[in-house]
This record gives sequence, structure tokens and C-alpha cells, in this order.
Amino acid sequence: MNDSSLTQLTEAVARDTFGRSFGGRAAFNSRFRSRGGDVNVKQSLIRVSRRLYEEHGQEAVIGVLRHELCHLFLFRDGLPYTHRSKEFKELAAAVDAPRFAPPIERNRQPKRYRRFYYACPVCGSRFKTNAKIHAPCPHCHQATLLYTGTRKTTHPL
Repeated sequence: MNDSSLTQLTEAVARDTFGRSFGGRAAFNSRFRSRGGDVNVKQSLIRVSRRLYEEHGQEAVIGVLRHELCHLFLFRDGLPYTHRSKEFKELAAAVDAPRFAPPIERNRQPKRYRRFYYACPVCGSRFKTNAKIHAPCPHCHQATLLYTGTRKTTHPL
């Protein structure tokens, strides 16, 4: 499915569900990681997560489109269109629009922290930090710490 077919699907959902014309543009957004879609009410632009379509199919996309069309049509009518407004909740319940999109699988790698290792040339103490520093030795206060690398085994003192 491409952006033009998504726009046609959005127009069909708007006509069938709301009895109104969409008259805007719909597009896939591959950068959405944790949300199903969003709407720019001033540009009449609905963006839908491409990963949502790939993982959950067209039915999940139709649910997201209904949800975003609720926002858009309330805005066009001059009514409150935020999630917490009474009008939005009533319209979403009437058209069976889901409150949340189905969860999108995350394939994130665990965050790796970079460690910096330092040694004191006077007392021989060793330290590891999460940031690069330029400071005196906290034990002997006599010398500036020497950077020994980002691994424990590099550059022995």
C-alpha cells in the first residue's frame, strides 16, 4: 500500500463512517515507533505508522484513521478535538474508533553506556566514569587524572 491508496482508503472510511468527505491527504510515516498515527488539522494531513500496517494489517490502519478523522472533523466543526474533550469521546464511541493503536513491536537494542577509564599517576588509583573529565585525583589531590581509554585493559599505567 502506498500513500495514494492510503488517501483513497481514508476517503472511503470518512464517507462510510462519518458520511463526510475527507478532502485531505494521508501518508505513511516510517519514523513513528510508538504511536499509530497523528493528524495535522490545519493541513488536513493524516500520517499513519508504516510499521503498524506491516505488523497489524489494514484493519488496524482503519481504526487509526477513524480516530484521526474524529480529531479532524471536530476541528472543522469548531468543537474541542483533544482526547480529553467530551465531544471527542462521544464521537469516537459512536464510530467505534479505538482510543489506542495496537502495540508496535520494538526491536531496540539495549542501550550501551560508554565508560571512560582514568588512572592517577601519583597514587595509582583507577576510576571509571560515564563522561570524559579533566579533574584532579579525588584521593590524593596531587595530580590530574590520566585518560587510559574506554576499556579496562587499555593502556596500563
